[in-house]
Amino acid sequence: MKVKVIYPLLLIALISVFIFGLSFGFIRYSIFDVFNVLLNKGDQSASFVILTLRMPRLLMTLIMGMALSVSGSVLQTLTKNDLADPGIIGINAGAGIGVTVAYLLFSFTTESFPYMMPIFGFIGAILTFSLTLYLSYDAYGGFQMNKLILLGVGSAISLSGIMILFMSSAGREDVQFIQSWLSGNIWGDSWPFLTFVLPISILLILFIVIKIPILNIMTLDDLTAQSLGVNLKKERSYLIVCSVALAAIVVSVAGAISFVGLITPHMAKKIFGPQHEKFIPASMLLGGLLLMSADLIGRNIFMPQGLLAGIVVSIIGAPYFLYLFTKTQAS
Repeated sequence: MKVKVIYPLLLIALISVFIFGLSFGFIRYSIFDVFNVLLNKGDQSASFVILTLRMPRLLMTLIMGMALSVSGSVLQTLTKNDLADPGIIGINAGAGIGVTVAYLLFSFTTESFPYMMPIFGFIGAILTFSLTLYLSYDAYGGFQMNKLILLGVGSAISLSGIMILFMSSAGREDVQFIQSWLSGNIWGDSWPFLTFVLPISILLILFIVIKIPILNIMTLDDLTAQSLGVNLKKERSYLIVCSVALAAIVVSVAGAISFVGLITPHMAKKIFGPQHEKFIPASMLLGGLLLMSADLIGRNIFMPQGLLAGIVVSIIGAPYFLYLFTKTQAS
């Protein structure tokens, strides 16, 4: 199959899953009902379910999958390691600590809650990643990327333990919230959360897209990149902050979901090659498709209790991570 054909197929698959998600659920609607609602011709009950309940959730999973894919793509380029992923290197856990502290120790109004959670999540993620970067730096050899991965995994485990410690002194409802967050529950699935997350995510993705020529140069060794006029220290700082912010903001309102930022960039590179202008758009489509599909599978096949999207993604992602880790070690 030609590579040029794959982009339209991915886009068609993405749109199909989105429409399917609007129609399927505990209450099922036909495709005609969905289009009637979208054209403002549906009845009030169907409009409420489709536009108020299902559409913001689907859009949240779509933007989250895309954001995690872009974040993973950038982190893999900066670390020159295919195992880099927002979840694996501790960003998810850092965002989780920020969200947990905010949720348990502060009180917010209904209006401010959708805005403060992502902010606290970002603060926790950037502090965690900054500490991981600092500990992985060697005065003589620079950043030790293998050390960065190991420290990220260690910090994720440690911070998850701290979250469990918080849970031990929290009330039942608070424990349920934190536990579902740790399992990858997409809880911020309403329009107020989406209207905050969506524009910020789009701006960060656009900034990274503008930096694609720089990312291509960064795949070379540092000396060559500097000889081509790239200020590595400045550009790395910008790109790290953007990639961490992307992951932290979406994860803070949609739970700790790992492996999306690992799987999709790697698959896109396999199909489209290592040039960022080719594989990053494909990675975004794959990320949105993967997370929307995982959420739909979890909610519809395992009714009525449902299975969290993070668990479905982990079932797919964990074996792939082991395969990639084994392949990386062998090479």
